[in-house]
Amino acid sequence: MALTKKKKIRVLFFWPGIGDGYPLGIPILQSIVKRKGHEALVFSSGKYHSIPRSSRGLLYKSSDSKDLRPDKNEYMQAFAEGSNDFKKTVAKFKPDVIGMAVFSTNFLIGMAYYKSLPKKLRPFLLVGGVHSTLTPNETLEEDEIDAICVGEGELMMEGFLDKCETGSLDSRDFVDVPNLWHKGKNGEIIKNQTGFIADIEELPLPDMAGFGIKSKHFVGKKYRYISIELSRGCPMHCAYCCNDVYKKAVFGENRVKIRRMEPKTAIDRMIALKSMYEIEMFRFSDENFTATTIGWLKTFCVLYKQSIGLPFTISATASSLNAEKVMLIKDAGCVNANMGPESGNDDYRKTILRKKETDDMYIKARRLFEDYDIRVNANFLYGLPFQTEEVIQDTINFIKKLNCPISTEFFVPLPGSELYEKIVDMGIYKGLETDYDCYRSFGEPVFIPDEKTREDVIAQGRTMILYAKLPKSLNPIIKACEKESDDTNRILDVLDLIFAV
Repeated sequence: MALTKKKKIRVLFFWPGIGDGYPLGIPILQSIVKRKGHEALVFSSGKYHSIPRSSRGLLYKSSDSKDLRPDKNEYMQAFAEGSNDFKKTVAKFKPDVIGMAVFSTNFLIGMAYYKSLPKKLRPFLLVGGVHSTLTPNETLEEDEIDAICVGEGELMMEGFLDKCETGSLDSRDFVDVPNLWHKGKNGEIIKNQTGFIADIEELPLPDMAGFGIKSKHFVGKKYRYISIELSRGCPMHCAYCCNDVYKKAVFGENRVKIRRMEPKTAIDRMIALKSMYEIEMFRFSDENFTATTIGWLKTFCVLYKQSIGLPFTISATASSLNAEKVMLIKDAGCVNANMGPESGNDDYRKTILRKKETDDMYIKARRLFEDYDIRVNANFLYGLPFQTEEVIQDTINFIKKLNCPISTEFFVPLPGSELYEKIVDMGIYKGLETDYDCYRSFGEPVFIPDEKTREDVIAQGRTMILYAKLPKSLNPIIKACEKESDDTNRILDVLDLIFAV
């Protein structure tokens, strides 16, 4: 398919999502495309595929989650509907390029959607996101993929569009476009130079067309909210996360610290977004919102209170907190903070998960938030490798001590992470192999630890919070609920009604 000279390029951004979430990158890239005078449209599969995660036993009074379990027939029915609408959208919009953003947990879903298109409707396919950055060679091995973005897409998009305006997408003439890897005329992989955005203040406002603004429960109330990032980067080195490999792919040998907007720039952006989308709450997606100086935080919080005046929620590590920081964010409007202990055993957390915080540090952080009436939520993983029964019991005991709302998720090994490499090298994990594997990873274990069965891990997910938070006298009832049935599901529903917070 050749492009003649023309003023406008049509870009269809495709997000193979599960549920109503969205990647932060596409709205910004959509702004860039439109700012250069081209056309952009978003197609998300999220409206066809609800998150297949059970909400039973989580002890939440108000939740946006449906009580679903992965079901292949239901997935295929939703896929048929979604892929049919995808085909209609492509046929009507006639994109020159499909820009697909993916994580490792939805890459194969995205490819299944693209492959469902008749060949005559398949335009140039450009794949970006975390997955293409972590596994660039493997991603480009897909015959249908023409090019990938390695690193930050904003640095690549303008140069890519400039080439599209004046040339042919079949010529593969993308030399000098940073962060773009593509296939040459003979199929060889051409690796352009990679770089990064030094000043994130230059990024345009996100264009939410095609995603819309959702209402979601925070602290028991629904808010119209938007997720934004005021910084990029994470100082942590967690073994279950792929951040270290991502940073190396993006920055090379450069030792780049967290890139953060100046407080006034951040506030000006939020004033505009608040007006454009009638926002009721901001969700800061920064990896660690409080990993900054007191000076930056003080200036930001004063300006936020004066000019925004909306509640907000953050993520933070226990090691980045002190009383002054918590006091500042409370006064500015923080109502919720997320922390990720992931395990309740100090030694396991340090040696296996590579997290430096101790149980005592998390308990101190929880008390700090409690002192200033900020709800704190702690996240834990189950189905982790090398996790003994002792570690599991320590986690249950720690959740009791922590005494705050808890979120739990099945461990999903991510390419590029230390734990992924370990279990693949040991031959006990092969990775996600089908689009349905990607889908079911949101609601059931895709990795089974040694000496465990799939049923063991599911049982832990159904009851771990209950063992930690309910009276010991109910342990026999909780034990019976480890195995799913209509009767045990009804019991869990009753326990939720009585003990949910």
